[in-house]
Amino acid sequence: MNPPPLKLTAPPENTPDECDVSLGNYLRAWDQIEHQLLPLFNKMLGTHQNATQILLQVKLNQPTLRDILEALSPLRLTPKDQAALKALLRRWQSASSRRNRIVHGHWTLSVEMVKGPSGKDDHTKSKWVRFYSPADPTILSRIMRKKPDQKLQAAHRFRLRDIHQAAEDVKKLASDMAAFNNRIRVLPFVTPQPIDIDQSAIETRPEDDGG
Repeated sequence: MNPPPLKLTAPPENTPDECDVSLGNYLRAWDQIEHQLLPLFNKMLGTHQNATQILLQVKLNQPTLRDILEALSPLRLTPKDQAALKALLRRWQSASSRRNRIVHGHWTLSVEMVKGPSGKDDHTKSKWVRFYSPADPTILSRIMRKKPDQKLQAAHRFRLRDIHQAAEDVKKLASDMAAFNNRIRVLPFVTPQPIDIDQSAIETRPEDDGG
């Protein structure tokens, strides 16, 4: 027999409209990251922006795009700029992982039992959170138990203030990517040269005279 549904004794601390605004602002912030990819790939590949746009529109996933930039880095950048790009790629990877969990999560009502006028834990305190449910049930139980694993909870449950902070982090990353795009001067591609073989070092053998 299923337990009766929990009745809230107070409305949630936030509203669905506030949740929608929070998520919308986050997605708008993420657009700024994608806007920086066109000038970055233009410089690193040395291609016309129309060709670069095709590359970005053929549905290459973001890990593949980062791999392309990492492979181009030693060919096109000074050691200092290589290190700067590597740091940006690490931040982009971290932000992308968080984005996937926020976007593919769902809104759920987080309810906490608190003391009421009687002194018993018979009243509710609740708020809407964005929750990315892990596939592993053992991880889920560690998140949902009375004393949750704080690190796992932070990676799967996003309050409105967490989404707001994530949006600010994304904006900062986009700003740093823009600054990187504006300041770098890429090195020219070097055409591979044929291997120079020292012919004198090759042992010569007399022709077989058939004897």
